[in-house]
Amino acid sequence: PHWTKETETETETETCIPVSSRRKTTTCAFWLRGTCKWGSDCNFLHAYVDRSKSGICQNFNTGTCPYDADTCAWQHILGGLTVAEYEEIANGPVGRDYETFMDTYYRRVTGNS
Repeated sequence: PHWTKETETETETETCIPVSSRRKTTTCAFWLRGTCKWGSDCNFLHAYVDRSKSGICQNFNTGTCPYDADTCAWQHILGGLTVAEYEEIANGPVGRDYETFMDTYYRRVTGNS
């Protein structure tokens, strides 16, 4: 079984299964508005997730995802970045603009400043 973004119910399609902790897999709605009071203790991600993905792949973060970045339904954080480092990009000078964040992230992981 796996979880889908829309229904969060089991489906018959085999895809990547997030580890039991769904902590830091989806973007915090309060962070988007700039009103989250939890900071780094928040269970939600203080950064954007690729819009074509269901959230951050926790299995990739632990080295157990059987899929590559293109075929996994969940976003792989590339370039050896931790979730905390990924969040740092969003909370730096790029602000809360999705396009600027994703551009900055991909430039960082590919080494293209």
